[in-house]
Amino acid sequence: MMPGRTYVRNVLHALLCMVGLSTADTPQNLSGTSRLPRMAILEIRNSSAQVSAGDLSALSARLETEFQKTQAFQILERRNMDAILREQGFQQSGACTSEDCQVQVGQLLGVERIVVGEVGKVGNLLTFNLKVVDVGTGQNLQSHALDVKGGMDALLRAGAWEMAQIFSGKKKPASEHSVLTVEKPRVWPWVVGGTVVVAGAAVAIVYLIQNPPASNKKMTVESTAL
Repeated sequence: MMPGRTYVRNVLHALLCMVGLSTADTPQNLSGTSRLPRMAILEIRNSSAQVSAGDLSALSARLETEFQKTQAFQILERRNMDAILREQGFQQSGACTSEDCQVQVGQLLGVERIVVGEVGKVGNLLTFNLKVVDVGTGQNLQSHALDVKGGMDALLRAGAWEMAQIFSGKKKPASEHSVLTVEKPRVWPWVVGGTVVVAGAAVAIVYLIQNPPASNKKMTVESTAL
């Protein structure tokens, strides 16, 4: 016997309710939709002559990895990005610094947003400025300035992670400017039992590390108003 129309309507209504509930439970991104935005991270630029091209390339790659790990975006991988640009006859270069040019790159890549940034150095302080631009409108959606104390190593290991956390919404700093300080472990030389001399030569020196190698470096982040 065929099921009645009332039964069929009840089943369809129940299925629609289930779909609605599952959609409501889906995590949403910053734009308020459940679909993750397609994003490309352009090559980080140098705002001073004191940061090498190799360091900038390494930072761009690390930034891509950290953004991917947040699972808040669909990140276009650099190898695919370079292949698309070569196919379109366009190459990233230091000359592409204007927003119009950067938006054009995003359009060629077929993404919705681009991440652009620059690194500079003032004394022992590294300045890392990053922003997300909407490719369709050219609007600046989000920006943050991070001052890093601890050298390029600190920027690469901790600064890229900090920026990814902020831009994914996992961390909410008090302002658009923050200071990241990473303290390196100190090494102190000690001589075991005094100077041990064998045949006129010192034979043993032990280096005591104040912080064990397995421990994480101490990292502090302070948000300040511009």
